[in-house]
Amino acid sequence: MTVTAFQQANQLLREGKLESAIVAYRQAIDENPQFYGAYQNLGETWGKLGRWEEAVEAYQRAVELKPDAAWSYWGLSQALQQVGRVEEAQQRYQQALEIDPKLSQLPFMGSSVKAVNGSSVQLNTPSDLLQRSQEKIRQFHNKHWGERCVIIGNGPSLNEMDLSFLKHEICFGTNKIYLGFERWEFSPTYYVAVNPFVIEQSVDEIRKISCPKFIGNRGISYFDPTDDIIFIKTFPSPGESFSKIPDVGLNEGCTVTYVAMQLAYYMGFSEVVLIGVDHHFVTQGTPHQAVVSDGDDPNHFDPRYFGQGLKWQLPDLENSEKSYQVAKQVFEESGRKIIDATVNGRCRVFSKQDYRLIFEGVLAKDKIQGAEKLGVKAVEIDQKLANLTRKSQNHKNTELLISPALENTKNQKIDHNSCPNNQSNLAQNLHHRETDLLQILHETQELLEEYYFKYEKLKNQKGI
Repeated sequence: MTVTAFQQANQLLREGKLESAIVAYRQAIDENPQFYGAYQNLGETWGKLGRWEEAVEAYQRAVELKPDAAWSYWGLSQALQQVGRVEEAQQRYQQALEIDPKLSQLPFMGSSVKAVNGSSVQLNTPSDLLQRSQEKIRQFHNKHWGERCVIIGNGPSLNEMDLSFLKHEICFGTNKIYLGFERWEFSPTYYVAVNPFVIEQSVDEIRKISCPKFIGNRGISYFDPTDDIIFIKTFPSPGESFSKIPDVGLNEGCTVTYVAMQLAYYMGFSEVVLIGVDHHFVTQGTPHQAVVSDGDDPNHFDPRYFGQGLKWQLPDLENSEKSYQVAKQVFEESGRKIIDATVNGRCRVFSKQDYRLIFEGVLAKDKIQGAEKLGVKAVEIDQKLANLTRKSQNHKNTELLISPALENTKNQKIDHNSCPNNQSNLAQNLHHRETDLLQILHETQELLEEYYFKYEKLKNQKGI
C-alpha cells in the first residue's frame, strides 16, 4: 500500500522527528495545496518546535481553506497566545466555539511564554497539557509487542463471570470500572475515559486509580495540571477512522472501547480479548441524547453506575458496531486479532469464544492459589479422611471382637455375691469398654461426615 506524504508526516510527528515531519508536511501541501489537514498538523508541529509565528501562519491557512474547522481555530487561538496576541486569540477561540460549542469543555486560558524576568514559564493551557501528554504517550509505543490484553466493558454480564483471572492479565479498565475494584480484587493495568459526563462524575475516583490513565481532551478542565493524567485528543476526531498515532489523536468511534482498541494496537498487543461488551441497553432512546437516570442503572454491572439523578448519554450501538468493523479489519491486516469473550454478548463483529477456555490455565492456577491461601489443600483433606476412615475401621473391628464376649457375659446370670471378684470386675470393665467404644465410633463417624461435607464444598467452590 502506497504511503502518502501526509501519512509519512504523521508517522514522523508521532516518532518525535519534528524537523523531518515539517519537510513531509510541506511535501504533502505541494501534492495537495487545498488540504487543510496538512496545514493544521503543520501548525501543530511548528508549535512543538516552539516556532509559534510559523504555527500561526499554518493555522491561518488551515482556517482559510476550511472555515468550519473548529479545531484549527482552536489551535490558532493557542498559537496566538504564545506570540502575545491575546485579544486576537480570544476572538479565534470564540469562533471555534461558534462552530462547535462542545469545545467549551476546553476553556480559554490566556498565558505568556516568558515571565517578567525573562525566565521560562511552564504553560498549562489545554494545548500545553496535550503537548506534554504526547511525549508521555510515545513511551508506550510497542511496549507490549506480541502480548495479550483484556479490554473490559461495563455491561451486566461481568456479574456472570469468574473474574479472578483479571489480576493475572494486562487489562484496560474503562469509565466507572472502579466500582468493581473491591469486589473483584483487582486494578487495571491501564485506564481509559473520554465521555465528559463520566469524567465529571468520576474525577476523585480517577485520581485514585494507580495506573497510567488516558483521558480524552474534553476532560482537561476537570483536572489540575499537577494530576498524573495522560490526555489524548479525541475531540474533534483526528480525521482517521482508526488512528495508529494516539499522540496525535484518537477516534472515539461512539464508544470508549474503540479508544482502548486503538491504544492496544499502538502498544503492540497481538491479541485483544473483550469482556463485558454486552452491546445491549435496556434503556432505549435517541443515540447520544443526554438523559437523567430515574433509578438504579440496569445497563451496567453496578446499579450505581448511572444511578438516580446522574446524567448520561444514550448509546449509539449502530455506529459503535461500524467502528468495531474498522478495528477488526485493521487488526487482521497486521496479523492480529480481537476476540469477543463477553458472556451472551450481542455484538456480531468479532469471533466469539468462551472466556473460560481462553483463561483456563489462569483460572486453574488462581483456584489452586486460592485453596493454598485458605490453608485447605485437597491433599491434606484426603490424608485426614484416610486417617479418620482407618480409625473408624479399627473401632469397628474392636467392636466385632469384643461383642461376642460381651453378649456372652450379659447372658450369664452372674451372682455377684458368689462370683469371684475378678470375674465380676471383668464383666463391668467389658461393659464400660463397650460404651466407650460406641461413643468413640459415633464421634468418629460424625467427624468423618463433617470432613466429607467440607471437602465436597471446597471442590464445588474452588473447582478442585
